Amino acid sequence: MNKIVYSLMLTGTLCSLSAFMSIAKEDANIRSKPSIDSEIVSILLAHDKIDVLEEVNISGWPWYKTSKGYISYELLELVESKEKFLENKSVITEKEIEPAIQEEETQVQKQAEPQVAIENVVVVQEVVAKEEETIVEEIIQIKTQIMSQEKEVAQVEKDSQPKYNYFVGVELNYNQLSVNKTNIVGDIILNKELDDSASSVSFQVGTKLENYVLSANYEVVNLDDVNMYSLYLSLDFEFDMFLTPFLGISLGMSNLQWQTDPLVNSKTKDEKLSSLMYGVQAGISYQLYKNWSIYSRLSYQKIDFKTTLTSIPAKADVTHEDKASVGVGVRYSF
Repeated sequence: MNKIVYSLMLTGTLCSLSAFMSIAKEDANIRSKPSIDSEIVSILLAHDKIDVLEEVNISGWPWYKTSKGYISYELLELVESKEKFLENKSVITEKEIEPAIQEEETQVQKQAEPQVAIENVVVVQEVVAKEEETIVEEIIQIKTQIMSQEKEVAQVEKDSQPKYNYFVGVELNYNQLSVNKTNIVGDIILNKELDDSASSVSFQVGTKLENYVLSANYEVVNLDDVNMYSLYLSLDFEFDMFLTPFLGISLGMSNLQWQTDPLVNSKTKDEKLSSLMYGVQAGISYQLYKNWSIYSRLSYQKIDFKTTLTSIPAKADVTHEDKASVGVGVRYSF
């Protein structure tokens, strides 16, 4: 606005800076320019007072310039006479005021643009920062949810796995025994050759604690001439693998009972014998379905049975010293 005033003073169109009081005849629009098409910047209510600075004639139509903007002359009533007002004011034509107004608006725009640009950049940076912060928070939340879900799934899978602590089972074996006859006096003639191989069946009950399996076993071995009855404990250690291998030891008691007379002409023999039994075993087990599992194993057990046969004057000892077995079994856990 200072540039406009300075320009008008140079051209001689502005003669005085005195103002005159005026009253609004009715509600009047105050505009940014002396034009009916210009922006309305305020409204002057009827009978309100306002200072008129000068009269501006635009295309033959007078406008009053006030401190708030331009008002059409017909909407204001000067408190002093118009003639006295015109004596103190010179009329500024449209050609004179328009370039000054345009220059002022250009300068205002140039001054405002950098500030607006800076403000826009700051706003954009703040928006981007908030969006980045929101994205980071969402990523952290998603990762936390995924980790929590994975833990829950792992826990569910762990909880869903059967925790069977006890089991029962049955096992079929093929056994090879070490059977020998040693003559002490003379030569004992046996009814038939001693049997050293046979099948057997064993029954077991047990419990599992982590990787350790403890079972009580009862086994019956039926040979042609003798029967063996064994009751023993087995302790196995299982390895955590798909096909679960295991190693173990066994300890118990075994009884041997003759079923046929081994001599031709004498029945003199020990009818029933007992022996400590101990051994080792190794095998593989597999979880077949839910609480059913199958396994196979090899075992070696040391026994010490000695039967003394007497046929006067001859005498001999028959020994059953050890047993090697291969077997398969099935277990039901509960």
